[in-house]
Amino acid sequence: LERSGRFLLIVDGLNEFKNYAAVVTSLSKLAEVVAKSTMLITCRTAEYKGIQGFEEWEIRELDTVAQEAFLKTQPPKVAKAVRATLEREPHLQAECKNHFLFLIAVELIPRARNTAFSRTDLYRTFIARYLQWEHIERLERTRLINLLARIAFTMRQSQRERTTISDSTLMTLLTDEVGRRDAAHLKRDLYKHGMIETNGRTSRFFQETLQEYLCALFLVNNGILPYQFLRGVNNLSYDGVILNDVIRSFYFELGGFSRLLAVKSGLRDD
Repeated sequence: LERSGRFLLIVDGLNEFKNYAAVVTSLSKLAEVVAKSTMLITCRTAEYKGIQGFEEWEIRELDTVAQEAFLKTQPPKVAKAVRATLEREPHLQAECKNHFLFLIAVELIPRARNTAFSRTDLYRTFIARYLQWEHIERLERTRLINLLARIAFTMRQSQRERTTISDSTLMTLLTDEVGRRDAAHLKRDLYKHGMIETNGRTSRFFQETLQEYLCALFLVNNGILPYQFLRGVNNLSYDGVILNDVIRSFYFELGGFSRLLAVKSGLRDD
């Protein structure tokens, strides 16, 4: 296949590796080995630092035209409620340029009692409504969300990748919380309903931003304050977890910290 040019190699989630530079070097060498074939590498735009010799393409964000085109396919009451909220809250409309968040907004806004939304609100409500499974009664929902936050934080502590843990480590975390029998049921439900995915060896949340939200929630729930963060050369960290811009923004929203506090603490560059 490679000699005929029909081999397609896909590397998904370049930004999920902790040692970005080393991985890029390895991929560049690999590209030389499979020079006759096609190599596709994906990476979060905000964390992309470039790879020489590759063409670059970026997935287009949802602009207002695309959002409106989708809303026209929805029931009139749903479309009306979403339009009104997005018009009233321009910051939310900006967040909904993200395809996943826009779909969450369309699902949640018409059913919500409150009229104000943020990205954090969308994820919080999404998780609360998503966790409606047959075995949820075995574990109080708030306790389960806290457990998911602990799992997310443990994933970020990985020395190699920031988004996965071994299936056995996941089982250990679940067992420590609910016992072996209920852990087996809970693990099955996490896989069955798609909250966490597995390849048979490692597990990961179905979306990285969801994992980052839960990681920030772990920090807030455990009373971790900004002064406890460690400052590196180009980043902040806590207990081995690098706090990227996404985690930090969720952390400050969830913790109710003011923008002024963030600036004074030197935790933001703007």
